Amino acid sequence: MEDVVIRGISLDRHQAKLSIAGVRDEPGIAGRIFPNIAAAHIIVDMIVQNASIGGTTDISFTIHEDELENARKILMPVVSEVGAKRLNGKRRGQMSVVGIGMRSHSGVAARMFECLGKPGSTSTGFHLRS
Repeated sequence: MEDVVIRGISLDRHQAKLSIAGVRDEPGIAGRIFPNIAAAHIIVDMIVQNASIGGTTDISFTIHEDELENARKILMPVVSEVGAKRLNGKRRGQMSVVGIGMRSHSGVAARMFECLGKPGSTSTGFHLRS
């Protein structure tokens, strides 16, 4: 099993990423952002909060692309309310790579992005080999 570095790759081409930039890094601020999204029955897939720099942070999350405009409308008042600098959103794909061998093999991410970055490669037309 340990010889199998990558066990599976999943690709979802219908995601959108929203980023709220310049959010005050204070307890409870993120808790004021997501209830409005939940009330609109928008499913949040992945959340990333960057490390604080100068007392502010960026919070990014992914949703289904069909919900992008609705989420923007919902979040604009919240962005102003929490004193964030801006809201960015765009459609994008999301790829997940899974494999137990990734724990003991360095360079898996590097090889993956090298494959994806090659001219003529497509998101579904690459493969990784150990």
